Amino acid sequence: MQDSGGKIERMGALLTASPPCYHEVDQLVHQFKGSSASLGAALIAQLCTQLREHCQRRDGDACVRTHRLIAQARATVWGRALALRRT
Repeated sequence: MQDSGGKIERMGALLTASPPCYHEVDQLVHQFKGSSASLGAALIAQLCTQLREHCQRRDGDACVRTHRLIAQARATVWGRALALRRT
């Protein structure tokens, strides 16, 4: 889970590169989707599926929007995990 922040940052950098590196983003998203599904983070896994589809279509705007949603969902899950750990 800690590694997820780094992967999300890397995805963002690849998407904002000129030109965007959709293939590498797709590979990272594939890994992230598997990890998310294993942890029970269904929303993140679903968003990863959408991001992969956007990457395959090379739809930059949709990729950036979906990446942002993944980052927000990850922050929510991470915050909840930390809160549970404190209790």
